[in-house]
Amino acid sequence: MLVEDLKEVVGKLKNIFPSSIYPLIVVVTNDQNRKFFLNLSVDEVVSGFDHVKEILKEHQEICQIPQNFYLDLLVKIIKHRDIQLFNHMRNVRKYSLILAQLCVEEGLLPREMLGKIGLAAFLHDIGKLLIPDAILRKSGKLTEEEFEEIKKHTTLGAEIFQDLVRSNFAGELIFTTYEVIKYHHERWDGKGYPSNMVKDQIPIAARIVAIADVFDALTCDRYYRPAYSFEKAVKIMKEDQGHFDPKIFSIFLKNIEFFK
Repeated sequence: MLVEDLKEVVGKLKNIFPSSIYPLIVVVTNDQNRKFFLNLSVDEVVSGFDHVKEILKEHQEICQIPQNFYLDLLVKIIKHRDIQLFNHMRNVRKYSLILAQLCVEEGLLPREMLGKIGLAAFLHDIGKLLIPDAILRKSGKLTEEEFEEIKKHTTLGAEIFQDLVRSNFAGELIFTTYEVIKYHHERWDGKGYPSNMVKDQIPIAARIVAIADVFDALTCDRYYRPAYSFEKAVKIMKEDQGHFDPKIFSIFLKNIEFFK
């Protein structure tokens, strides 16, 4: 809503609702402004319109910061925190987009999902930023307790987007990102985590990212082991019965040259 429209909207609200009940939503940017609005009636908003307009203008200018700025900032934070994690997230995005495009060509995925999967795939492991470094970067095998902590990255990452998903401002991009973050470790056979989903219960974007995630994890150096060869990685994935959506995994194998 443009700032210039506020007075007109408030006037219409006064005509619609009883004089004692005025619904009014105001977004404020700091504690001082929040206190100003806390007990304000609509009549006071209208009478103090010039001050209200200045506050809303301040917020409007903040909102005009390009959205790419926030994504670039997040990318820099991830890269600074853990370069190996950053490279993994970047690779998973690349492989997920290749596989998603192949799924589009096979009629398994609508084309408009491609852009959504790109962002979701990059952010799939963002919850690992909330895992202690001593566990995340451990050079040896994880204990059972440490592995349980690592598994929390799916729910911790999803919680970052949870309030936005519940709001009226979340579109399909946010929903897809949330689903991929939370469900990319679910398995086709129901033995994954965190929700033990089975087969088509798992969102298709998460099923695509799951394959890209495992493939990159196997073919890159990890803190706890060196990378496997391409051939060894594919062999391990083939032997992991029940992990992947069989149709999508078949497309992956049929076009394996694209992933070298």
